[in-house]
Amino acid sequence: MLYRLRLTLIAISLLVLTGCAADRASLDDDSPQSAAASASASIHWLLELELNPERVADFKVLMSEMVALAETQPGTLVYEWYFNEDNSRCIINERYRDSTALIDHMAASGPYAERFLAAATISRLTILGDIDTATRAALEALQPNYLSLAEGFSRVQ
Repeated sequence: MLYRLRLTLIAISLLVLTGCAADRASLDDDSPQSAAASASASIHWLLELELNPERVADFKVLMSEMVALAETQPGTLVYEWYFNEDNSRCIINERYRDSTALIDHMAASGPYAERFLAAATISRLTILGDIDTATRAALEALQPNYLSLAEGFSRVQ
C-alpha cells in the first residue's frame, strides 16, 4: 500500500514537472549570466536510497541506462551513483545548471520511475541551492529537505 502511494506521488510529481518543462521550453537559454549568478543558480540534489537486496542487479542495469540519459542533458552537470560495500544503500549525487535543468531531467526520467521504485526506497532527498517556486511545488510529493547556500564558492564550471 505504501509503495503504491509513493509511486503515485512520484508519478504526479513527474507529470507536474513535465508540464513545467513544456512551459519553459520557450524560454531563451542563451541569456547572458555572470559566473556568480550561474554558480548561485546551480542546484545540488542528494538522493539517499535503501536498496531491495533482491533487485540490486536490476538497479545497476537501470543505473547505467539513467546515467546514459543524463549524459545527453547539457544542464546536468554532475550525475554520480555511490554504493556502500554490501550494496544495501545508494546515494545519487546530482548537480544541475538551474531549476529548469532539474525539471528537464526529472521529466526525461519519468519512464524509469516504476523500475527505480521497485528496487529502491527513498530514505532522504536533500536539495542544496535556491530552487524556484514552481520546481519546489512540483517536488513537494518527494518531501525534500532544502538548504540554501549561506557562503562559499565552487571552482567547478
